[in-house]
Order: sequence, then C-alpha cells, then structure tokens
Amino acid sequence: MATTYSKNTYKTLPKFYQGMLYCTVNFIEQHITDPVQKKNLYAKLPIHDTTVEDLISYFDSHVDMVKMEQQYKIMQKEHKAKEKPKPKPKPKPTKAKPIKSTKQMEKKKEEDEPKIMYLYTMNGTRYWTPDDELYNGPLYSSVKDQDGDPSPSKIQVGFLENGVGIVKS
Repeated sequence: MATTYSKNTYKTLPKFYQGMLYCTVNFIEQHITDPVQKKNLYAKLPIHDTTVEDLISYFDSHVDMVKMEQQYKIMQKEHKAKEKPKPKPKPKPTKAKPIKSTKQMEKKKEEDEPKIMYLYTMNGTRYWTPDDELYNGPLYSSVKDQDGDPSPSKIQVGFLENGVGIVKS
C-alpha cells in the first residue's frame, strides 16, 4: 500500500514568512540608496501575481530556514530579557556607625571635657554653676566627693538669672 503525503495549502502567507517578506522589503527601502538597484531587487522578489506557495518556495530556496528560526528565537529571548523589569537589589544591612552632625560632635566634646564650675551660695546652701560671673547659667546641686570636699553633681536643680538663683521645686 502506497502512502501519500498531502501537501499543505495555504490561503495566506504564514506569519514567519510574512515577517521575512516585510523585513526584506524594509531592508531594500531603508538601506539601498541607488534607485536602479532598488528596482532590480524589487523585480527579483516574487511580490506581484504570485501564489502563497511560490513565496514560501522562494524563501525556502534562498534562506536557511533552520538557522533563521534559531536566530529568531535567540533574538526573541534577548528582546524579552530587555523588556523584563529588573528587580531592584535589596540594600545590604551595614554595620557602619551613623555619621553625626558637627553640632552633635561639638556637644559631645563639651560633655567629655571637664567643666570649670564655680561655687554659688544661696541661703546657706551650696550650688555650682559653669558661669564664672555668677550671673546667668544652670545651677547644679552640691555633693561631697571621696575626700569629703564639696563638688558639683550632674543634677541640674535650677538656674541663675541676672545674678539671682532660682531653684526648681
């Protein structure tokens, strides 16, 4: 028994062959500047008064379709990769210390350096202030150090205003 193969008959040019035809025409139009050469190339293309099968056989005889499909798939993958939005990389946690402003650094230097404190007495009670004129500034309570001498504490208990001590309750 003899097996017969039926040949596909196309009503329209398949999509891949359409792309080949459009690319060929576009290439001629865009890159060939000599009008005589353009006319000759268009005359060689089976565009007018041809069947779909004639166009398919033309491209099959002039183009290595297997290689062309492979190239097409590669280009398609590259195109999809370019269009795909890339996720933003997550910032890596760093153990770096935050940068302090100049004001914070100056304030810390002032805190680290020992202040010269002046004794201020009000109603028989000792207070300490960094103001050498005893006129304006904070007032700190007085405590006895290891030797029993009076020294300033770190607790602010009031302030001096125009030479008058005001103690917070």
